[in-house]
Amino acid sequence: MDPLTASTAFGTVIQLVCNFRQEQAAREAAKLADFLSWLGYHKFEELKNVIQNSTNLQIEIQDLLKRDVEDVRAKLDLINESIVALASRIDGLSGIAGALGAKDVRLSDQAVAILQEFEKSRSTDLGVFLNIDPPQCALFPEGRGFTVRDGRFLADDIEILEGFGFIKFTHHNESGNPIYALTRAGAEYARAICAKG
Repeated sequence: MDPLTASTAFGTVIQLVCNFRQEQAAREAAKLADFLSWLGYHKFEELKNVIQNSTNLQIEIQDLLKRDVEDVRAKLDLINESIVALASRIDGLSGIAGALGAKDVRLSDQAVAILQEFEKSRSTDLGVFLNIDPPQCALFPEGRGFTVRDGRFLADDIEILEGFGFIKFTHHNESGNPIYALTRAGAEYARAICAKG
């Protein structure tokens, strides 16, 4: 399955499970067989067949049917917000994100600048030094530091970059400052943003 088809199918399955659970008054004992019948009744035959032909998918959906509907919806909202936040910075998609009224683009200019600096440097590690004034980042092994524009939000930006999977925590240095590595996804996203500008 190509990535676009997989992501669309993923979103569709989650949304339909939530709709099913709401129609069933979010009963605790929702069963896979009931969900498959519901899919058939609502003419989602192709999706029903995909589920019936995949044991792994059946197990995961059965697990999802046991979860709280609002918890699943909140996680789905977080995924949607993350996609919009990323798309809002990619040429050709940013206009759509804005036109749809994307409310809270959480990937700040400062976070993007940090990611781009990390990728451009070809460094292996990013140190985050929140306990100095002004807060800074440093790239290793070259040992080059750089000051961020708004140190108050450096911790938040680093947390968001890590949450998106663009950087990953590796260890603390001797002073207790966190050190991060760049992920492939982070490097690819930084290059895509650079290509836009």
